[in-house]
Amino acid sequence: AVVSTQSTGELKASLHDKGRVEEHLEESRNKVAEYEKQVSKVNKLKEQLRVELDTIQSELRTERSYLKSHKELAKDSTQKLKRELTETMRTLEDSRSRERQLLEFRNVLAKVIGLEIESTPVPDYE
Repeated sequence: AVVSTQSTGELKASLHDKGRVEEHLEESRNKVAEYEKQVSKVNKLKEQLRVELDTIQSELRTERSYLKSHKELAKDSTQKLKRELTETMRTLEDSRSRERQLLEFRNVLAKVIGLEIESTPVPDYE
């Protein structure tokens, strides 16, 4: 009877240990399932962020290209305007030079024919 009481006690203890192990195993399975859900959520979020990052990088490349082309266009326009301004200034200086030459010619001609040049106004053809 002593052996059977001891066996029964050992069996009860073993059964109790088995119950605790099964309970611990069930808790572990639940934790693993919860972790798998969290990993799945993180992976979905990671994929969404990757798509957003790809979109932003694409927009950035497009914007950089746009800005580069407009910068080049502005630079070309500025250079063209500078050339036109230089040409206009040269043309204006040429016109002033011709006007001085014409006034000098007028003065010389007036002296040759005996006119008083100070009293004769310069015609305004505009």
